[in-house]
Amino acid sequence: MTKPRKATVSVKGTAVTVLVHREQDYISLTDIARHKDPERTNYLISNWLRNRNTIEFLGIWEALNNPGFNPIEFDGFRKSAGLNSLEEVLLAGVVERFRPGVQTKHIGTITDITAQDCGTLVAAMTKCSKWLPGHDQAPAARAPVPESGELKADIEALENWVGAIRGRRLGRPVY
Repeated sequence: MTKPRKATVSVKGTAVTVLVHREQDYISLTDIARHKDPERTNYLISNWLRNRNTIEFLGIWEALNNPGFNPIEFDGFRKSAGLNSLEEVLLAGVVERFRPGVQTKHIGTITDITAQDCGTLVAAMTKCSKWLPGHDQAPAARAPVPESGELKADIEALENWVGAIRGRRLGRPVY
């Protein structure tokens, strides 16, 4: 059995550990989180792992790369994850899943939601429902998982949409 090799790369001035084992690279999330907030790396990683978008990405990666992947077991994790782009960004905590009420004192926070925001959300959720297990479509109607380039473009579009909403709410121009 070969012992894993350890290397360090510099990313934006931060040393990031890379472990090479059986010709696979493993990058230290803790080192990456340390770049953003050296005192609260555990907080950053735990929030990242609770994010529904992260869970969805990990599920896709596992389905493509892990022959022992159990999609039924994973579905439980996926369903319990929060969909941050909808609940935390667009609805700003005013409306949350499983909470019995609406935070009416903060409703002014979401008065900027546009028809375009709603259209973007509907289009993205419709697309996901076509190929993600556990969504509304029947399993027999599943579309194939998009190629990595398409997934990357969708993730970038989501990041831009989230950035636009946050920028709009902070009163900054969005580019």
